[in-house]
Parts: sequence; C-alpha cells; structure tokens
Amino acid sequence: MERLYSAEQAREVDRLTSEECHIPSILLMERAALHISERVANVYDNSIRDNVFVKNKKVLAVAGSGNNGGDVVAATRQLSEKNIVCDIYVISKNVKPSLKEQIDMVSAIGLNIFYECPDMSQYGIIIDGVFGTGLDRDVSGKYKTVIEEINKAGSYIIAADIPSGISADSGKVLGCAVKADETLVFGRNKLGLTLYPALDYVGDVHVCKIGFPAFIEKKVADTYFLLEENDVNILKDRDDNSNKGTFGNILVVAGSENMGGAGILSASSALHSGAGKVTVCTHVRNRTAVLSHIPEVILELYDSDETEAICNWIRENVNGFSSVIVGPGLGMGEESGAIVKAVLESSEISTIIDADALNICAEELCRNENVFLSKRRKYNTIITPHIKEFSRLTGLSVSEIKSDIVNVAKIWAKRLNVILVLKDSKTIITDGYRVIINNYGCNGMATAGSGDVLSGIIANAVLSTPEYSYTYTDEEKKCANQAQLENVARGVLLHALAGEAARDVNGNNSMSATDIVKGIGIVLK
Repeated sequence: MERLYSAEQAREVDRLTSEECHIPSILLMERAALHISERVANVYDNSIRDNVFVKNKKVLAVAGSGNNGGDVVAATRQLSEKNIVCDIYVISKNVKPSLKEQIDMVSAIGLNIFYECPDMSQYGIIIDGVFGTGLDRDVSGKYKTVIEEINKAGSYIIAADIPSGISADSGKVLGCAVKADETLVFGRNKLGLTLYPALDYVGDVHVCKIGFPAFIEKKVADTYFLLEENDVNILKDRDDNSNKGTFGNILVVAGSENMGGAGILSASSALHSGAGKVTVCTHVRNRTAVLSHIPEVILELYDSDETEAICNWIRENVNGFSSVIVGPGLGMGEESGAIVKAVLESSEISTIIDADALNICAEELCRNENVFLSKRRKYNTIITPHIKEFSRLTGLSVSEIKSDIVNVAKIWAKRLNVILVLKDSKTIITDGYRVIINNYGCNGMATAGSGDVLSGIIANAVLSTPEYSYTYTDEEKKCANQAQLENVARGVLLHALAGEAARDVNGNNSMSATDIVKGIGIVLK
C-alpha cells in the first residue's frame, strides 16, 4: 500500500526535517526544483521532437507568494542551464523569504520576471506554483483570474506538489483550480489527490523523493493509504495436505422469497475467491435458482411461516462458520428484520452487513446507535454501503458526504465501531482511525449485483486474519483489527481488479455482476 499524507502531515514532516535534522528548507527546495526542471526539460525536448509546439515557445513559471513559488522559480534557474528559455511571473510582491531568495538568484542571472500577467498563450509549458497544500479557502480575486488564464492558455501544465486550488485533504476544488497535465508531488502523494474531483485536475501523478529522512517519516502517524495492484494477494497458500475445511466455511444469509439472485452472486464470488465451503441460508422458493447456478453450495432453507425457526437455527449455528454475510436480496419486511437481528445478536465471527440489512439497521439506528456492536464478536462488524445507503445510515445528504468523504467516513466508522467500506466512484475503507483508498475498478461495475459480489469476496478475504484471544491487551486487539482492515481492503481491490478484467473481455457497457465473478479467476490465475 502506498502511504499518503494529509496537508497537516506534510507540514509536520517539513518541520521535523528542519528542526531535528537541520536540513534547511532551501536544500529541500533545490531538490524539488531539480525534479521539476528535469521533468520540464523532458517534456520540452520530446515536444519539440514531436512538433507539439515550436522552439520559440518558452516556459513560464507562475509563482504565488510561498514555498511552492520558490520551487518553480528555482526550477527556472536550473532550466536556464539547459538552454531552455524561461520567464517568471510572480503574482504578489509580498512574498515569503524563501521565495524572495530565489527571485534574487534568478534576477542575478538575467531571467525575465513579470509582476503583471503576461500573455500565457505564448508559452509552451507552464509550471504551476501558485498555491501549495496549505490552501484552505476559496480562491478569489487576482489569483482566481491567474488560474483561469493558466487553464485558457492551451499550454502543457505541470503542477508543483498540487494543482493550485485543490484541497490536499478532501480533493475539493476551492473555487477554481489549475487543470494540470501532470503533477509532481514531493515526498508522498497527498490524500486529496486520490479523490474526485481532484482526479480530474491532477493529470499524471509522479511522486518525487526530495530527501525526507525515513526516521522522520516514521514519527508521523500512518493514517492514509492507497491500494496498489500487488496488494491483492488475499488467499491462503494451498498446502497439498489440506481439505475444503482448511479454506473456510462461509454463511450467506440472503434472498427473501423469489429474490435469490443477490445471494447467488455473493455465494458464487466467495467460492471463486477461494472459500472451501459456502452455505446459503435463503427462502425455500429460491432453492431451484440457487442450485441451478451454484450446485456446490449447501442450502439451509426456510419458509415464510418459519421465521422463528430459522432465527433459532442462526443463533445455534452461526458461530460454527468462518464468516457470515447478511443482507443481499433479503428485503425489508418483519421476517427480514428478525433474521438480521438474529445474526447481529448471535455472531461472534467476522460479520459483513450489506444491502437490505443495512437499510434495516438504518431504521434501528434511530433508536440504538450500538446496533452493530457485539461484546462477543472478535472483530469489528464490516458494513458495505453505497453512498445512498450510507446517507440513510447517517442522515447526511449525499452532497454532504461527498464534500468531505474521507473525514465523514472516519467519523462514522469510529462512531459505529465498524469497518466501513463506503462504495462510490472511489471506495473508502476505514475503521475510524486508518483510511485505505481504492482507485482501481471501472465504470462498468456500476451494475446491479456488483455489491453482492463484493460482499462474498470480503467474506473470504477476512478469513486470513488471525483470530485473537479475549485475553489480548487493547494494543494487541488494535493490531488484530488493523489486520482485519487490511484484509477487507484487499477484498475490495480484488473486486475492482476483477471488474477491470471483466471490462477487458466484455467492455464497460456490456458488463454484468456475473462477469465480475468470472473476472476473479482471471485476476487470481
């Protein structure tokens, strides 16, 4: 997993590097500038070779008043040594000492410095150093005008650390923002740059190391992470001396009368992602449908007048399984409510709450915020709402959630004491303390049943989490739940990569949830 920084964490690393390692900020600035100049030179040379723009088109560095401005001004000095003609536009005359020092140096070697906005269309490449990660207010006035001119110029835009106008924490556009062709982030990628709408502004992201010592980075909390493709390995190694029981037995409680499809998808994805056995607890009317699609499963059937009997069966048997899913296709009636309650009150194993079960819990949350808690359960309950289900759970509007999706997810995961898998265009996985972001997948996965497939994969993914004892200390329990969080995230990643595999076979428009199930085997092959 790739570690991410919030704006505050980025500032803390800067501060500690200066105070404890006595590495002056100007040295870090020169290192950042070196990455900028090397990248600009590469783009410049390739563009001339490919006739993208002619030689007399120059490079313009646009500097605000802070350290990002210093980075881009320093880069022009280095570019001049490569015989690349650069001009500098400094938006404000009231600048930080670090930027003033860089301005004095480029003045001494004769580079052009403007304090009024030049015609940006005459420049082939623009380096954006207007704002850094500290921006926390909407852009206005002269700065807004400058950003708009940058975007209108038709130039190739390289942003230093972050496109100006983007929130480093939420990814929001703060009034307006530079739309970069690529972004060079320094030290670590920033949290906000992995989220929408920032993803529409960053272009290609390159992480550039500028010399932050490893021991300094370790002093900053590991809070935010981005999944990488090689994180997908969630399966137990299959020893020759093993049997189906070795690889877990998953219970899927899903499918009210004539709604067996969701349970079929969950059970099928659990099997395809490596589970040894799967039992489907469903309405008797779904028997033929389930067995015709997945004859490998074991069935536990109930009729509409047998609610109490099936609830008793759940209470007596649920903890004999390795993990349990409840909710897909379950419906919202009294019968379904009783079944969900039986699972939540009885389960001591990894418990995944999905689909209709979430809507049932949303109603209960009005009366009892501890609905997901179980003193006996070994790990936090896992809930997998899409954005509208999460809206019903929290009472927040979709727009309120999306405006600060990571922070909202953290707050509610901690409040409900759950591992939250918040499904949107980019999926957020959090236990309220750590956040893992998945940026894989494709728009073809926005199809009915995709979430049911995910729940089955997660139910298998968590089986590799070592069980912990009730005698564990709080710190040991924290580590165990951290392992559970990471396994849930790996399940999310497998689901996303399976979707990409399905897209490669079927295209985005023709994908179905069944295709995603088939994609699991392609990924794990």
